[in-house]
Amino acid sequence: KESELKSLERGYYGMVISLARKGRLKDQNKISHKKALESLGLPTLDSLLCQKRLRWVGHALRRDSTDASRTAVINELVNNSRSTWSCLIKRDMIRVRCSTMDELFLLIENRSELKRRTDTLNL
Repeated sequence: KESELKSLERGYYGMVISLARKGRLKDQNKISHKKALESLGLPTLDSLLCQKRLRWVGHALRRDSTDASRTAVINELVNNSRSTWSCLIKRDMIRVRCSTMDELFLLIENRSELKRRTDTLNL
């Protein structure tokens, strides 16, 4: 939810700025979260959450075909569920250039490609 995301962002960017002040940007009074992220080589919170969601989906979809988590993920994504989670995963799929479930399954099987695409979300 939007309110939960705002709360997470405040905490995440607060910690990032705090770390940046102790590192390369210690001589600067005012530091934007964007500048702090760049100096530390960290992703935005949105990109980090996208990466973690897709990696979890990959983990679930690689499980045995009788596994409940695998079945639940497939049902959510194939049956056009309107749940918040399902909408987020579909948005994440688009971000990594994956428009169908078949493409997602291929991407999930190629772990190095999934990692490469999720690692470059900030770029």
